[in-house]
Amino acid sequence: MARITWLAALHMLVVIGAARTYAQEQPDSTALVERIMATWHSRQNAIKTLRASASVDSFISKGYASSIHFYKGEPIPTQDVWYRGQWQSWEIDLAARRFRKEFCKAMICADETARSKNPLQIVPMVYHRLLFSDDKATLVLRPEDGNWGTHNDGFRQHVLFDYAPGFVIWPEDLPLFWFAGGITGQWPSPSQMPRLDRPEEYIVHHRTRWHDRNCVILRVRNQRSRDSVREFWVDDEEPHVVYRSQIVRFADNGERVEQRTDIEYQEGQGRQVPVKWTYTEFWCLASPGEVFTRSETFTIQQIEINTPLDPDLFKVQLKPGMGVIYGRDRPGRYVVDLSGKLVECRSAEQQQRIASLAKGRRTVQKVVSVVVGLTVAIALSTSGWLVYRRLSQRRRRT
Repeated sequence: MARITWLAALHMLVVIGAARTYAQEQPDSTALVERIMATWHSRQNAIKTLRASASVDSFISKGYASSIHFYKGEPIPTQDVWYRGQWQSWEIDLAARRFRKEFCKAMICADETARSKNPLQIVPMVYHRLLFSDDKATLVLRPEDGNWGTHNDGFRQHVLFDYAPGFVIWPEDLPLFWFAGGITGQWPSPSQMPRLDRPEEYIVHHRTRWHDRNCVILRVRNQRSRDSVREFWVDDEEPHVVYRSQIVRFADNGERVEQRTDIEYQEGQGRQVPVKWTYTEFWCLASPGEVFTRSETFTIQQIEINTPLDPDLFKVQLKPGMGVIYGRDRPGRYVVDLSGKLVECRSAEQQQRIASLAKGRRTVQKVVSVVVGLTVAIALSTSGWLVYRRLSQRRRRT
């Protein structure tokens, strides 16, 4: 392992050294990086909020899920599979450092208990809502749709407060941040969006063509790693959009792409707006040529720029019967009672009873609303008919 790490570091130094030599041979390389980054920075000043929704198609190659969990039984999935008709939405307040993401799509289950019960359920359809506001993150689940959030004793978890902020923004979300000028080799924290690395941290690695456009490939260290970089394939002309980004890892046998995102744009609202992107992960095992892939393709259905966003969008609305867990400062499990307060959850039956009573109350409220609505409608119709009748009688008398 030490030898591989040493060779990888040596290879990275050689590659970076070659890239720096290439950059030094290009008299305009420094000016080019500064010009590109000035355009990115101008987008940070121009784009303050983003709201978008997309359809999602997911692909998982045969054996991908079982390979990353080192499951030794039947390959999961048993063949290449597509999951279509999924959705995802975002509300991003870049100026106020607030983030909301909501989706329903296929995800690889990381829960050891669920996998041990039924390994074939490693890839369920799940609902998640991730919120970030006031430097705090919240995860909202919908356990009634599946096993996610349901504990062995029957307790149903709907909300996790004090969720780790570093897991709020995921790789497939990044094209929206790149569009807003947040382009970095570091993992984007929601409390620092949009982030932009310093010009001297970028290296002009190469030039290429991408869909009949001249592009420059910039490289920057990936998460301060010693053996990997993040590449950005950037249009040579303004507004210097990112067409491709990928994480390249160096090993003793050369370079290996571990993640890749390809983005398509269209002219809209006076900008080059991202309308479709595909994020792909490559999982490589020790066997030569054995590569498993997982990808998600996002097709934008609607995107709004600089639309005012209600702060309540970034807060969870607690309802009776919801199960709540805190990540750090408040250990234990809680349930929202009928008054909307959090009380200690003593049993799954207690939670179920509160949820049932709340459901009955909502049903009664709906029935009352319908009855009141019908009563008002009948009263208004009767009043209207009486007025009409009186007016008709007066007309006949005159």
